Amino acid sequence: MHVPFCLSRCAYCDFYSVVPKDRTVIESWYKGVLLELRRIAEEAAAHGVAIAPLETLYFGGGTPTVVPVSMIAGIIQEASSLFGLTPECEITVEANPESLLRPTPTAKALREVGVTRISLGAQSTSDRTLRLAGRLHSADDTENAVLLAHEAGFDVISCDFITGLPDETITDIDSVLSMVNASPLNHVSVYALSVVSDTHFGALFRKNPSRFPDDDVERQMTHRLVAGFESAGFQHYEISNFARPGAESRHNTMYWQADPYFAAGPSASSYMGGIRRTNPPSINKWLCLLKDETEGPFGKDSIDEIVNENSARIETVILGLRLTRGVSRTVFLERHGVSIDALFSKAIEPLIKKGLIDDDDENIRLTSRGFDFADEVVRAFL
Repeated sequence: MHVPFCLSRCAYCDFYSVVPKDRTVIESWYKGVLLELRRIAEEAAAHGVAIAPLETLYFGGGTPTVVPVSMIAGIIQEASSLFGLTPECEITVEANPESLLRPTPTAKALREVGVTRISLGAQSTSDRTLRLAGRLHSADDTENAVLLAHEAGFDVISCDFITGLPDETITDIDSVLSMVNASPLNHVSVYALSVVSDTHFGALFRKNPSRFPDDDVERQMTHRLVAGFESAGFQHYEISNFARPGAESRHNTMYWQADPYFAAGPSASSYMGGIRRTNPPSINKWLCLLKDETEGPFGKDSIDEIVNENSARIETVILGLRLTRGVSRTVFLERHGVSIDALFSKAIEPLIKKGLIDDDDENIRLTSRGFDFADEVVRAFL
């Protein structure tokens, strides 16, 4: 569920989001999501696409906690009514740390309406860096938000961090490790900064690129985090993700396994029946599309790509290699009806010789060196 609202725009972000001027636009979005869910249910049945019951439900943004908890509860209830939820359904809400520190008990309220997992956009533990990035919270806010989430009883509490931010140092990375190790977090995501030209950081990079850590320094930062998290008991289960046993993100793992999923909200993307779709990155255009009886969730105007079998095979490999367990030969054969070696031996063998992937006869997976050069590995399969 894409919740496209933010209280301000961060210096690195180019995702679709709007700053709501009043509650009217939020209410329009909420009604639109409920309508889209109903249309998805109706049209999936008409097209013979099985999508129930749901194993995961994810509220991403934007900042989902900008909207009232009652709306999140209403969407969960509608999804449960239309599709059913498995007993162990993982329900995640992304949140900025400061949003849990309001006078109203947001964390407790989210847990009470069925949210099982909360993902906090910490990004850094340096107040200097947070201000530069346009974030509205402090490092102390993050620590307090984690404690509130823990007290509320979430199954999984996750924090996102970014490496490669302007003026970031190894000392800042050590601060992240100290904060994580001293907290009840059981999941951490770490992403390398991608500098996008039409953002504030894009302009800063053009003006003074030396303020951004180079690739070698950023790689050192990542290695330090990997070693630190693993020594603290986190498992490095995906290129950018770490979890204590049992706290892995089941929703995101679905993406890396190239499993089907559907989405609702402006700019939201779905992958069902071999078709990839993206809703318009505009609340008004998205609402107009929903109200068009000839279009909607299964209409031709929202199609990005019809994924043919060859593309699906490649996606299974390059997405699966993001997981530290790699790609299973058995699963690949069951899904695609042909062995991975018959299709990709010319790519696999040179990568093994370069020390970028391992092969234990059942799984092929990235080596530690392969994680550093994952883009090179991906290109070999394209």
